[in-house]
Amino acid sequence: MKRSPLFVLLLGVFLFPASLAAASSKKEEINKLAEKRFVEGQAKETARDYEGACEIYKEVATKYPEADSAASALFQCGLILDERLHEVDRALEIYKEVLSKYPNSRGSRKAEIRGMQIAPFTGKFAPVYREYQELTRVKEGIPYEEFEKRMMAIVDKTPDYPGADQLIFHLAKDFFRKDNYNKARHYYLEIIKRYPSTLSAAFAYKGLGDLEFIVKDYAMSVAYYDEATELAQKLGLEKPSPLQQKKARLYLQRHRALLGTFAVLALCGMGFLYVLPVRRPEALGAVLRSWAGASLAVLPLFAILFGVAWYLVSQARKDAINISGHEQWLVAAVYGYACVALLIGMFVQPGAKEKRAGKTVFWLSYSAALVAGLYCVFYAVDLLFYLEVALLGLEPL
Repeated sequence: MKRSPLFVLLLGVFLFPASLAAASSKKEEINKLAEKRFVEGQAKETARDYEGACEIYKEVATKYPEADSAASALFQCGLILDERLHEVDRALEIYKEVLSKYPNSRGSRKAEIRGMQIAPFTGKFAPVYREYQELTRVKEGIPYEEFEKRMMAIVDKTPDYPGADQLIFHLAKDFFRKDNYNKARHYYLEIIKRYPSTLSAAFAYKGLGDLEFIVKDYAMSVAYYDEATELAQKLGLEKPSPLQQKKARLYLQRHRALLGTFAVLALCGMGFLYVLPVRRPEALGAVLRSWAGASLAVLPLFAILFGVAWYLVSQARKDAINISGHEQWLVAAVYGYACVALLIGMFVQPGAKEKRAGKTVFWLSYSAALVAGLYCVFYAVDLLFYLEVALLGLEPL
């Protein structure tokens, strides 16, 4: 019997929802089965049965490729091979499979990034990568000397390993954090010697600059910072730690100024010896009493100085290194310095009348000694850096 087009259309209208319902029911059933196996895989992973978990995840992707959890299961298998078992060759294949089968899934972008990161460590470097990852895993459970020895064995065995420079840098940073500067210096220099044009070498120069700054060898610190800057520019990187470099240069100039100050004080001492009285003052007790009175007479001045110091510190920027809490030591140091200066003046000045050009020598020496000695006091209490920060606008690191 010939069916009219209207009949066929009506039949399709009635049967189409039924077919949709059947397809939806089948999809839901697949998702349930896939989800059940996915949960079983998670249980295996929690129990640290990583191979078993990976097999279940691959089964989900193979047996239920259309399931909602298929892409996540396959990616999770790659992640286990990568981060738990350190099987980079197998992990890379899984990541490639995720990108091929599920290019629009949530895990595809992660698989692409992670695949690019581990690609250099595949092939002949895969066993070395696995050895390094296992070594870092047990690092806390073995003596550090053994860890150091095994790390360098990896580098010596495969010097062309893509991350060999970073392995040495790992050791250098560890020793730097432990304040073992000799060992840290050794490994920083080892990086520069073995891998001179790498990013790790630039950071090694920077690390050496930080190290020498800590041990107060400011000239070497500046030299290493300059090397780090030069190499960073060759590699197309930004200048490393520009403020720290500026600070190192400032400390270097300050240290040189201190050496110059010592030379000035030595000359002043020679001047004092020249004008020193030939005979000891007869009334030594009277001189000492006079000195004590003069010292106490300037005490009110130092009370004012304390208020000024406290005000300067209270007005300093909160992010600036300052002498907050140590104002009394600053004032005590300057006061003690003033007392010593008075004592020198009272004992030495009487002899200036007895020597040729004695007054000129005395006052030149005395004035220079006052300024140079005050510089030494400020250097000792680290007030200079506070003033440099405030005046030059340097941000302390």
